[in-house]
Amino acid sequence: TRLVSDWRSDVCSSDLRPRAVMALLPALALLAACGCPDDEELQGCGEIDMGDWESGEVESTATGETYSYLRHPSTKQDAPVMVLVPGLLFDERIFVNLTDLSQEFELVAWHMPESSSLYQGDNGNIAEALKDFVDAMGLERIVLAGTSLGGQVALEFFKVRGDVQVDGLVLIS
Repeated sequence: TRLVSDWRSDVCSSDLRPRAVMALLPALALLAACGCPDDEELQGCGEIDMGDWESGEVESTATGETYSYLRHPSTKQDAPVMVLVPGLLFDERIFVNLTDLSQEFELVAWHMPESSSLYQGDNGNIAEALKDFVDAMGLERIVLAGTSLGGQVALEFFKVRGDVQVDGLVLIS
């Protein structure tokens, strides 16, 4: 935790922030913009412009779990749904700069829960929580995209997907 905190402090400092945004992956740039520690010395890290993203919650009737997510509507009628799965150090806001994808997809960015009755210490359990979320949302066909740990969860999803049709898989880093 200390290593991550030190790194985040460095990236969020006024000297390194512009270079970090230019040099690092968009995911790391988003961390620089929104993941700064709350220290007074690091004032200036701005709020994230959520644009047309809408936040929501859905409760699973199967497990009673409540899941948070962000949704961006598509400009295309009857667009397929792309479910976006963040990595370990990020949340669903990592995907807010991907609004161009809404020309082809309805975007649903899942908030990977910090705790879940489904989690028993295995990444496959996170995939079960993702499946529970997809079911709670009533999604029968999806394109699945995951970054970092979210990519592993996306792969594990295939073991537990049941009747969900996955039309595409995008693994990022």
